[in-house]
Amino acid sequence: MRKLTSAGLWVLLALGAIGGFGTIGTWFSGSTRYAQTATPVDRSGETALAMHVAKVWMTTTQGETVDQRQKAIQDFLPSESLQNWSPVTVTQTPSEMYVGRVDTIAPSYVVVSVDAWCGLSTGAQRHVVLNVPIRTVGKSYAVAGEPVIVTPPALGQVIPSTAKDASESVYQTAGPFLNDFMNVYLTSTNSTDLANDVAPGVTVTPIGGEVAFQKISDSHIHDLGKGQYEAVLTVVVKDSTTGMTVPEQFLVDLQQDDKGHLEVEKVWTH
Repeated sequence: MRKLTSAGLWVLLALGAIGGFGTIGTWFSGSTRYAQTATPVDRSGETALAMHVAKVWMTTTQGETVDQRQKAIQDFLPSESLQNWSPVTVTQTPSEMYVGRVDTIAPSYVVVSVDAWCGLSTGAQRHVVLNVPIRTVGKSYAVAGEPVIVTPPALGQVIPSTAKDASESVYQTAGPFLNDFMNVYLTSTNSTDLANDVAPGVTVTPIGGEVAFQKISDSHIHDLGKGQYEAVLTVVVKDSTTGMTVPEQFLVDLQQDDKGHLEVEKVWTH
């Protein structure tokens, strides 16, 4: 673990205090999860610093030199060595960012996961998650180490803008099928219990144990064409530990066989 200079800490405290670090998109459009404690812990200081770090860390310019990079990160990693620096070949600009989760490792040490969508000079888009370790030092916050780029969790496929709403007959068939499927998916822990509901060659592992299925309160089924559908479901569940009843969202990829029967291809959890 590197030692932080007093100057570096002062800069980080100042950045945290002003509550902003330039234009960083929508800061808290995603949910921030905390460790289970009796009283929720305010992590706004850590998440604000992590958002700033992520924006700087994920911003690259084609041809950027080691000196330019060192200057960009010196506020939060003043003693970072870039001896293995290689020239930047693609410009990358974060276009949308939000805090996905906060994992509390210790009372004064958290890891903030920042979801970032970046535009590339090649014309492509990139979605990554940057894990930023943050330590509380007195009344200020400091970066506790180099951020780590990780693969983002599966959040479902992008619905084409040309996708149509499914027909009424599909809704009538899918309603009871999805109700039964989600009940087992949220109750069981054995994939064989879902074997009759999934497509050939597909294995879906249920997530039973944490919550109890209550009902599907809302559904929207997109017709993707060629017998492919995606159902966006709002499912009411009851927390098995606290008794709290809350809605959760699931995306279920479906296919329809030659006989009109629906089969699950994949379940995406948000």
